[in-house]
Amino acid sequence: MNMTKDIIKNKLANDNTWLERGVLAIWKRQTQDEKIATCTKYHNGIGFNGVDGTFMTSLGNQINRKSQSGVKIGTCLSPKQITIARKKMQKYAGQLLLIANENQKAKDPMDAFYAEMREKAIQADKWIQEQFNTGQVRFIDPDMQRDYEAQLAEMEAN
Repeated sequence: MNMTKDIIKNKLANDNTWLERGVLAIWKRQTQDEKIATCTKYHNGIGFNGVDGTFMTSLGNQINRKSQSGVKIGTCLSPKQITIARKKMQKYAGQLLLIANENQKAKDPMDAFYAEMREKAIQADKWIQEQFNTGQVRFIDPDMQRDYEAQLAEMEAN
């Protein structure tokens, strides 16, 4: 699914797990000293803004602490905290979209590489089969040739 700001806003507004994961994702972008001080110290466009910094960083600390002790994400905040966080997190949908895109890009290069390697292996195997089937190429070792022909016959039978 391609994420958009509107989809993210909808998820934040309606799903506690998404909300708490969103708070954690923005919280993780805060600097370590901001997390400890529970406030925004740097106006760098990353993490919580100055108005939300204290409250949202404290929520991030709470979710992080509880989830590490085994509490399920989506159940770490009180109903009152959830109500406030839902309103505040709407403005961070753009950052969450960037995070989602960064995470997707981080996965894509290796996925694409392995898919390409699989495709090349399939093509190479087909080429080798064609060469052997037409008699243009044969193994030097007769045992290897016999084993290969037995494997081909088995594959064709299945």
